[in-house]
Amino acid sequence: IFLSLWSFIWLLSKDNRKRMLKISLILSPIGAISQFWYLNDYWHPKFSFQSFINIEDYIFTFALAGISFTIYKVVFKLGSNNQRCFKRRANMAFLFFGIVLLSLIFFSTYLNYNSVIVSSNAFFAIILIMWLLRPDLIFPSLISGFLTLLVFLIVYQLMFSLYPNFTDERWFNCNPSGVSILGINIEELIWDFSWGAIGGI
Repeated sequence: IFLSLWSFIWLLSKDNRKRMLKISLILSPIGAISQFWYLNDYWHPKFSFQSFINIEDYIFTFALAGISFTIYKVVFKLGSNNQRCFKRRANMAFLFFGIVLLSLIFFSTYLNYNSVIVSSNAFFAIILIMWLLRPDLIFPSLISGFLTLLVFLIVYQLMFSLYPNFTDERWFNCNPSGVSILGINIEELIWDFSWGAIGGI
């Protein structure tokens, strides 16, 4: 489902296709790495080929990275030729991976906090750093977060219509608050928004 949406947005965003594909390829391995924690305390998905690294993780992260990176640009019709250029901050990539990885290792592995909550908080920490460095990105970040959240809401409703018992069978220990919206755990929705807010900028 996510890959179909990625393809649709890729077709719509002619000026951003190259960067969209690039960001999807670069970030796709994160999906496989993150499952080291998510499979322990968040969910039990069914994979096509059960192994240490599963193709679905790559597909999902590939699609999500491209969608979150491009959806704001599609809505506001922004191409690479009408975006301002700024000095590259290559260290932000290392900071991103460092904060997320160290947070999961310390808070999830050693202190046993839920990995989705930990990663969401790590995302918000990175977002705040990026906003401080680039206040002009606050609006695109927020809108990207909400648009990505909207994508998840639509996808989940479609999934529920196809697989009504999906959450009961696959999710566990991932709703500490007990709050859900449209059948989706609030913790999941917060993660969706926080990822979108980073991915868009």
